[in-house]
Amino acid sequence: MAAALMAFAFILNTAKMVIDVNAPDFAGEAVKIDFTAFWAGARLAVEGRAIAAFDPNVLREAMAVQPSSEPGDLLWLYPPFWHMVVTPLGYLPFSAAYIVYSLVGLTLYCLVMMPLAKPLPGGIGLVLAGPAVLIILTLGNNSLYLTAGLAAVIATLGRGQAMLAGAILALMTVKPQLGLMIPFALAFGGYWRTILWAMIGTAIVLVLSTSVMGLDYWRAFLQSTAFMSEAMRGDLVRFDRMMTWYAFARLTGAGHDIAYPIQLLVMLACAAAVSWVWSRRGATLDLKAAALCTAAPMATPYAFHYEMTLALVAAMFLARDGFGASRGEKLLLLALWLGPVPGLALLGQVPPVLYAAPLMTVTLVICVWRARRAEDGVPAPTAALPN
Repeated sequence: MAAALMAFAFILNTAKMVIDVNAPDFAGEAVKIDFTAFWAGARLAVEGRAIAAFDPNVLREAMAVQPSSEPGDLLWLYPPFWHMVVTPLGYLPFSAAYIVYSLVGLTLYCLVMMPLAKPLPGGIGLVLAGPAVLIILTLGNNSLYLTAGLAAVIATLGRGQAMLAGAILALMTVKPQLGLMIPFALAFGGYWRTILWAMIGTAIVLVLSTSVMGLDYWRAFLQSTAFMSEAMRGDLVRFDRMMTWYAFARLTGAGHDIAYPIQLLVMLACAAAVSWVWSRRGATLDLKAAALCTAAPMATPYAFHYEMTLALVAAMFLARDGFGASRGEKLLLLALWLGPVPGLALLGQVPPVLYAAPLMTVTLVICVWRARRAEDGVPAPTAALPN
C-alpha cells in the first residue's frame, strides 16, 4: 500500500511539473530542482560547451527557469564521466528528460533490490516505498543510481562475480566522496580480484571521459571541489539538510576548526568499523553490507539527507541478517526506513542532521556488535546472498 501511495505521489508530482512548464504563462523551460542542473549541464554539452557548466552564471542561464525563481544553490560539481552519462538528456525538453531520467533510475533500483528484498515481508514493495526514494525522485537527484550501484556490488560479490562488481564500482566514481569506505571493505574482506577489476574499470572510465571532455575539464572540476570546501568552511551550505557529524557540529555552533577534526575522527572510526566487520569470518555478507551502507555517508563531511536511501538499504540488509526480533530493533528499522522524513517534516525545529548522524552511528555500532556476536558463535558463510 505504501509503495502504491508513493507511486501515486510521484505520478501526481510529475504531472504537475509537466503541466507547469508547458503552461502558456510559464516564462521558462524548467522548474528548479536538483535535476535541473543535470539537464542544464547536458544542454551545454550538446552545444559543445560542457566545461561552461562549472560557471554558475552560465549554468543558471542554461537551466531556463523562470526569471522570478530564486538563484538557489544548484551548481555543477561532477567529474566528466557523469557529464557523459547525462549528455543525451540535453536533446530532450525538460519534462521528457526528467521522466526518462527518473524511470531509468527507478528501474535500475527495482531490478537490483527485487532479489535482495524477496525474503522480507513485503518484498520489493518494502524498499520501493521508502520515503527517501520518493524524495530523490521528486528532486531528481542521482543518489538512487548510486544506491542501486552499491547494492548491486554487494549482490555480485555474493555471487562471486568479481569482474562485474569491479565494473559497477568503476561506474560509481561519479560521486567519489561516498566511496571512501569501499576499499576498506574489499581489502579486509579479501576481495582482491574485485579491487583489481575496479582499478582497471576506473582507469578505462578516466581515459574515456578525459578523451571526450579534455584535460581542462579536470582542472575545472578540481577548482569546483576547492570552491565547495571553502563554501563549507564559510557557512554557505545547508548544514541542516545534511546527515554528517561535520554538519551536526557546525549546526550546533562549532566552527570549522572544531568540526573538521570531529569529522576526521568519525571517518577513522568508520574505516576501523568497516574493516573489522568485513574481516570477520563469522559475519554474513548481509551484515557486512549493512555496515558499509551505514558508514559510507558518515565518513564524508558532504552528504545530504537524500543520501539516506543508504539507510534504507542498510535496514534491508540488517533485516536479512535476522535483525528485527524485538520491539526496539523494529523501531530502529522503522527509523532507518523513514530516513529524512521526520526531519523534513519538522524542519526548523529538528533538522535531519540532528537525528540522522546519531541514528547512523547507532546502526554502525549495532553492526559491529552483531559481527562480534557472530564471531563468538558458529561462523556463518560470508557470501550467503541468494540470487
